[in-house]
Amino acid sequence: MRSSGFHNSTGVPGPIQRIRNSQAVASLNDFLRRPAYMIVLAVLTVICYLHEIDLISYTVFLLVAIYVAVFGDDLLPLVPLFMFCYIAPSHNNNPGSRWNPESIFYPRNGGYVIYTLLAIFVACLVIRLIRDPEIGGRRFVRTKRSLTSGMLFLGAAYLIGGFGIPEYADVFVGHTVFALAQFASVFLLYYLLTGGVKWDRVPKDYIAWVGLIVGFVVLPQLLENYLSGRVFLPGTHTIDRERMFTGWGMHNNIGGMLAMMIPFPFYLASRKERGWIYTVLATLLLVGAVLSCSRTSMIVAAMTYSVCVWLLLRDKQRRKQHLRVFQIFGAIILVFAVVFFRKLLDVFDLFLDELFQISQRDNLFEYGMKQFFQHPILGGSFFPQGEYVPWTWISSGLGDFLPPRWHNTVVQVLASCGMVGMAAYSLHRLQTIRLFTKRPSVEKQYIVIYICILLVLSLFDCHFFNVGPVLFYSMALAFAEKLEESKL
Repeated sequence: MRSSGFHNSTGVPGPIQRIRNSQAVASLNDFLRRPAYMIVLAVLTVICYLHEIDLISYTVFLLVAIYVAVFGDDLLPLVPLFMFCYIAPSHNNNPGSRWNPESIFYPRNGGYVIYTLLAIFVACLVIRLIRDPEIGGRRFVRTKRSLTSGMLFLGAAYLIGGFGIPEYADVFVGHTVFALAQFASVFLLYYLLTGGVKWDRVPKDYIAWVGLIVGFVVLPQLLENYLSGRVFLPGTHTIDRERMFTGWGMHNNIGGMLAMMIPFPFYLASRKERGWIYTVLATLLLVGAVLSCSRTSMIVAAMTYSVCVWLLLRDKQRRKQHLRVFQIFGAIILVFAVVFFRKLLDVFDLFLDELFQISQRDNLFEYGMKQFFQHPILGGSFFPQGEYVPWTWISSGLGDFLPPRWHNTVVQVLASCGMVGMAAYSLHRLQTIRLFTKRPSVEKQYIVIYICILLVLSLFDCHFFNVGPVLFYSMALAFAEKLEESKL
């Protein structure tokens, strides 16, 4: 009598299913669906970040992921893990800021532990999706997914971008690796979660909790830049935003991530009894976006905050408690600005000098479009062709696979993948618009605000072609499509 580990041929539960049905595992699985689980991992992430012991955090993440792949009710607890894995690296492990031979991502420094556990997780996940009778097999493959065709078209356009240009042989490997990474970041988690989660058992506020907690992992990382003194010019109290970075990004990435997470505490504020607490947390994320000194992030975060405040104050029953929070914060900020006016001018002196300076965005857009006009059908690949090469923060060998980008999604797609790429991107965008206009809900409303933030920020930066923001985007699309099935 053969057994899959889940059920044998007679329908009797196999050994894995019997373990999953035990009281201890059932209780643990219940915990993994709660915000407390995310908070525990978030605290671990921050502690390991501050003490630069990333190997511990990644080991825990992967052990939890293996447990979920084997014994979890479904794949829902993987959602926060994907984001924590992206934002966990401490600044000394940033693979783009310097060539760091001590980085944990090298096998000789303990990276072999990470890669071994990752391989085990992938193997367990594949077996689960093949053999599990509830979320695997034909049921997983046949799950209705409204965005699949557009995503596949977009991935194909990424891959064939630049085909036929004279330099194609030189850029083929780097272009292909980057294109596959971008396609995977858009498609993989959406496809995995839409079929691998029991959506009728997903709390409607789950993605909001993930967004809130991700924001409050990034915020301490930003503050560490200030408290360590690394962000200040030597011998002064003046901020140099170019010195601000974490293990996963610079000031624009930090500010952008904080701005993108602002809608989620507002959703919780609109739904929870003590909603004012989440209004306070949203305000702290706004303050963090300002402290990132990322100009676009500051503006978009302020606009997002204003829109969310307007939506929140439409609830007449809770309007008074939220207004009180805004009044208190407004008074605190006003008093702080008046009392420390001179000090603030000194701290932000360099930033204020740069505030209204024209960046190189006009050159980026101009030369990106020139590349498109030279190669209008399939573009010139993700690696810029011609004399002008966009500025990049990457200073290590990672640049062989992470090309400098054009800081605008439309320009990037046209320059890299031509009209074919823009047709694919347009189809994907039309499908997402249809997703959000069909059967609208409050949950979709706040997810679409997040997506609008990502898309607006990506008109002036590279966020849509950075892995982390698009991983969250991919998961958010899965929630937007399937959360209507939730009964919680």
